[in-house]
Amino acid sequence: MRNFIAVVGLSLLPFMAFAAESEGNIELKNGSLYRGQQLTLDDLSLSGRLAITDFILDGFYVQGDFDSVQTDSVETVTRKLDETLRVIEFGDELRSRVAFGFRGTLWGLVADVSVARFFDPVIQLEDYNEVSLGLQTDWRLADHFDLYGHVSHAFVGAEQWHTGVGVVGRDLLVEGLHASAGVNFYHYERSLTLDDWTRNNFEVSASYRLFDTVDLFSTYSVGQRGWLGQELDNEFLLGVRISF
Repeated sequence: MRNFIAVVGLSLLPFMAFAAESEGNIELKNGSLYRGQQLTLDDLSLSGRLAITDFILDGFYVQGDFDSVQTDSVETVTRKLDETLRVIEFGDELRSRVAFGFRGTLWGLVADVSVARFFDPVIQLEDYNEVSLGLQTDWRLADHFDLYGHVSHAFVGAEQWHTGVGVVGRDLLVEGLHASAGVNFYHYERSLTLDDWTRNNFEVSASYRLFDTVDLFSTYSVGQRGWLGQELDNEFLLGVRISF
């Protein structure tokens, strides 16, 4: 029911922003990879994104996205959250997120600040809110490269921070070939100290523009620790993206 409300809300967004512009995409891929963690047992996952930019005022945006996931519906899954063991059952789900944010450029830096609500998040027992800050240079080092960094905080029972840094390259070797590489970290403790950060994963991604609105993309993640501190496997993701 919550996902139905979220989808209806997203469908009404274009009528709420008269001077705004919209953009989005649909992806078909061989999994649902989130922060180095494979969320689905299915061989294929469908995801989508819709963003309304310059929402009411320049720079503000509203964005919604979803992922189809299939988790174990036969066996119960035990997870440790805030030092309390709980048992839950899963099946087919629609993992979704709605975010409101601002994106702007200053002194060669592109900043993106947002507040998001996650619905049926899979990696958490309940829906939760998250605030995020992303920064990326707009320098085009060596005509191709920029640096980026991000940090986010989830308002859940246990203290959760996530951050990462990396480099992104555009039009590498041939026009339309983009790639990025970065390392991400989790922080689980209630006191935010520098020595309590744990590596989440190292991730390399690439995409190639096949046609005007069609991209082929892939991601390889070298995993270490996940949302609850569990060990992560290495994961490979391959998919096709159609933009509109």
